[in-house]
Amino acid sequence: MPVIVPQGVLTRGDLSGWFGRHGGSLAVVGTMNLMYNAACFVQEGYGCAIGPAGLVDTSWESQLTFRPLDPPMRTSLAIAWKRNQPMTPAAAAFLEELRKLV
Repeated sequence: MPVIVPQGVLTRGDLSGWFGRHGGSLAVVGTMNLMYNAACFVQEGYGCAIGPAGLVDTSWESQLTFRPLDPPMRTSLAIAWKRNQPMTPAAAAFLEELRKLV
């Protein structure tokens, strides 16, 4: 089946360990940097998308479904910003909330 994967996942080899020897036969038809965009292509029948859970509407009305990878695949995320750079009020509020969670 054709697959849409996150941008950079192929160059970093993020999925190579999960797919193992089958990684070379993966039919990648596109990359994306927003799951919403990938969901639009999936709804139009271009293939399926690999991405984190909870980022697109998978309700009955959307006709999309989420199937977790088995075994699960874990990844790390990073938040970065310029030091000594004035932040917008929205960015400052986001960072404050993020700090409360972490």
